[in-house]
Amino acid sequence: MKTSRRRGRRRTISREDEQEEKDKQEGAEKQQQQDRDEQQQEQEEDNEEQYRTSRRTNRSMIWRMRRRRRSV
Repeated sequence: MKTSRRRGRRRTISREDEQEEKDKQEGAEKQQQQDRDEQQQEQEEDNEEQYRTSRRTNRSMIWRMRRRRRSV
């Protein structure tokens, strides 16, 4: 009788441990996905900002070159 109880307890404990392990894994996966999403969004924002500044500098460079050509 004692052995069956022990086995039963062990099973319940191991099931709880398994559930805990699953929860930890799912939490870690969710966190990783969230981190990836944040990084991707930051990357897109950086790219957009870089594109804007490059366009701005290109415009000013073109304008300067035109001014130089006209003056010469």
